[in-house]
Amino acid sequence: MILADKIIKLRKKNGWSQEELANEIGVSRQSVSKWEGAQSVPDLDKILKLGKIFGVSTDYLLKEEIEEIPDEKKEQPADEVQQPTDEEAVTMTIGDVTDFFKRTDLTSVIKATAFALMICSSAVLMLFIALGELTQNGGFATVGVSLMITMIAAGVILMFAEYKLSKKYSYTDTEKLELEYGGAGVAEDKKEKFGKKYTIMKRVGVALCIVFAVALIILLTLDITGAETTLWCSVVALMNLSLGGGTFLMTFANSRLNNIDRILEEGKFTRGNKKRRVGIRVFSSVYICIYLLTVAITMLINATLCFFVLTVGVLLYLVIYAALDTQLFKKKK
Repeated sequence: MILADKIIKLRKKNGWSQEELANEIGVSRQSVSKWEGAQSVPDLDKILKLGKIFGVSTDYLLKEEIEEIPDEKKEQPADEVQQPTDEEAVTMTIGDVTDFFKRTDLTSVIKATAFALMICSSAVLMLFIALGELTQNGGFATVGVSLMITMIAAGVILMFAEYKLSKKYSYTDTEKLELEYGGAGVAEDKKEKFGKKYTIMKRVGVALCIVFAVALIILLTLDITGAETTLWCSVVALMNLSLGGGTFLMTFANSRLNNIDRILEEGKFTRGNKKRRVGIRVFSSVYICIYLLTVAITMLINATLCFFVLTVGVLLYLVIYAALDTQLFKKKK
């Protein structure tokens, strides 16, 4: 048995992910991946650390003819031996990982589009109200309400479609993952190629949301709500389009980055954090259901009120989600 296979065997026996082993040794997860893929060999210092962590001799690690783990591991004090966990890891082949990214790349677009449609629906309403004022034609307002309802309905349908497409790999949110040879390489390559691009998109999205928030504060401070309806509706529509565009970019980029980390079990998706994130997933499901119900009710009551519910509801969700996510990461540290 070669060194690469022995490292995999010992790591699995201790119930560790590649990142957890890397943290124990003080190297990157990519280094562990290369060792297990026989793409590189750890230097002597790292081999000594591996022996100490696993409780085996360097002879066992380096001599291929030694197949079984020596009994010396059993003689170590109990507090120095890492006990294997009862929870089994789910194995993902390179084909599974490739299909996962193909599917989640699509769901990222669907999810981002769903949120953007629902937010921008009120912008469409405001624009048609402005057109109605300009042309003195009340029919534009009716068309605007119809389009808003259609866009919200389309957003809800897309959210259900995203849920159905994501269901196949929902276990990656909660289960420990074991990537077969090549699987980690696919995720690492994707992160290297697109990681910076997604980060930039995320920052632009945040900036657009900030533009909306600042514009809203200025709008309320100047109290121009009594101004000409055409002007007020046009300003509000542009603000809402900014929020919609920002939300799309943030949702899309964040989803892509999270999907990569889910596979690599890095960042906020380590094995320990997966259990803690259950609360965040429950919060998201409950909040979205209440949000959609509130939007539906206010839409029947008052178009202006619906606009505020749509925008404030999204901003509130983003703030609470970010706070929970940040607190989780701090707790992990």
